[in-house]
Amino acid sequence: MKKNLLNEEAAGKMIARVQMLRPDSPALWGTMTATEMLLHCNQIHERLLSPATTTAKKASLKQYAIRWVVLYVMPRFPKGVKAPKQVRTKGAISDAEFEKQQALFAAIVQRFPLHTSPINHPHPYFGNLNSKQWGLAAWKHLDHHLRQFGV
Repeated sequence: MKKNLLNEEAAGKMIARVQMLRPDSPALWGTMTATEMLLHCNQIHERLLSPATTTAKKASLKQYAIRWVVLYVMPRFPKGVKAPKQVRTKGAISDAEFEKQQALFAAIVQRFPLHTSPINHPHPYFGNLNSKQWGLAAWKHLDHHLRQFGV
């Protein structure tokens, strides 16, 4: 299986994993609740599937090196990396919204393999990514957070 959300099989496996998540699933690291994590993932991945609103700048050498190591060398995202402020969701949602966020997660992930237009948003740490790289980064991001909750 390709570890890329643009791959239908990979997307299906992410959806199956999120169905095992519960609102009271404890975090193995970090401080988010399961519901906050779902909101975090949903906001980021919904944005990825929307047209870009900013023009991407050329990636710096540092961004290029970080991108290469994180996407192609490291088997998974490292724990403890702070998300940019605009996608931090701690305290932003009630656990009563868990089922809604879980269903939205599945709906967004189902759209990735069907997405045909380029994904051209700049990544805050990696700089410009092409669609294939975004599919890989999105897969690693979801895998990171699902592992965070043991699923």
